[in-house]
Amino acid sequence: MAPGGETRLRRTLSQRQLVFICLGNVIGAGIYGLVGDMAGQVGGAIWIPFLVALVLAVLTVFSYAELSSKYPRAGGAATYVLQAFRNPFLTFMVTFAMVASAINSASTLSLAAGGYVAEILPIPAVVTAVVLVAGLGGVTILGVRGSARSNTVLTFVELGGLALVIVAAIAAIAVGTGTTANLTDFDATGSSAPGGGAVVAVIAATSLAFFAFIGFEDAANMAEETKDPARACARALVIAILVAAGVYLTISVLTSIVVGGDDLAGSNAPLLEVVRNSPLGVPDTLFTAIAAIAVGNSVLINLMSSSRLLYGMADQKVLHAKLATVHPTRRTPWVASLVAIGAAMVFVFTGEVAVLATTTVTLLLAIFTLVNVSVLVLRRERVEHKHFKAPTVLPVLGALVCVALLTQQEPAVLLRAGVMLLIGAALWAVNHVAVRRRR
Repeated sequence: MAPGGETRLRRTLSQRQLVFICLGNVIGAGIYGLVGDMAGQVGGAIWIPFLVALVLAVLTVFSYAELSSKYPRAGGAATYVLQAFRNPFLTFMVTFAMVASAINSASTLSLAAGGYVAEILPIPAVVTAVVLVAGLGGVTILGVRGSARSNTVLTFVELGGLALVIVAAIAAIAVGTGTTANLTDFDATGSSAPGGGAVVAVIAATSLAFFAFIGFEDAANMAEETKDPARACARALVIAILVAAGVYLTISVLTSIVVGGDDLAGSNAPLLEVVRNSPLGVPDTLFTAIAAIAVGNSVLINLMSSSRLLYGMADQKVLHAKLATVHPTRRTPWVASLVAIGAAMVFVFTGEVAVLATTTVTLLLAIFTLVNVSVLVLRRERVEHKHFKAPTVLPVLGALVCVALLTQQEPAVLLRAGVMLLIGAALWAVNHVAVRRRR
């Protein structure tokens, strides 16, 4: 029991376990679907936006490392923003942005899975996406135990698929397929970024690459269940992001060498092109199944996360109480899950993979800006235990870079994210008025 009789979560996770949780959140689905869209922005030089995205992610990772070790409690960004600004509305908006980004991410990835299925079956990507959201949404309603078991199996499939891509690429290069000249084949002529030009194209591609790195922020929610969080959280976050970066950079370099920017940009299943160009003879259907399952893992995680956040907000009486309804036998937040599933299905019909991905990134950049600022605000607050402290320049740069990236997003993406946040603000206002009337 915590002081005052408050029940706390049990600290059972070791640093090694937390590293694997972080890796499970970060490595995987994003790279399956976005490499082609990135090639459409910068040609074969897709490793450049991955490298830039790594630098940007590391800045914010250090902020999460400091705050998760200083305040080892569940809640992540919402907890840090509340601690720094003591503003319930701002905290609500951060939490709502987390919900919106998770739902939007589920839609993004389900469409990416649909792109792979469309390579071998005459089924529109949208149809596959809707079926995937419905099916995996049903798993989240059945119960967290089933979801956790599914997640474990899917994670191994996800990592196995990426390992297969690396082996296939190396085998292709060994027999003379591809050329290293592709790595410097920078082509921004296909960029959809406003303003044109190489720098703007790299920024647009970096936003897509950044999508592949998101997930580390969710690991901060495990701080309250981690042994020695003052040391373990910071180390786990940094180790995980660097390992993920190694995997992504390896795949981006090998993919570019074997396939090339033009073919990648024209494909709905970019990593399948790598496997097709290898001498291993892996059937298209097998790798497509692996890719769809791998992407489905992240869809499952995002649907679980968003439904539980909606449930928590309703339980705290900042959203309608119906969202806190728990299934009588499954003990799951089935109403919140249905809302998350329905919203994800709607998003599927409103944009392509690249648009949905950059909308997710835009919402998270807003959150990361506040997290980086929170580090600086909370420097004046002392805690009793020792904790990791990032060099001051990192959160400063992190906040500035996040704002800079936000200003470079396409108007349509900013509008989508803005509408989502306006919906959140409206829900807050309605609930605030309802609470005042009850008083």
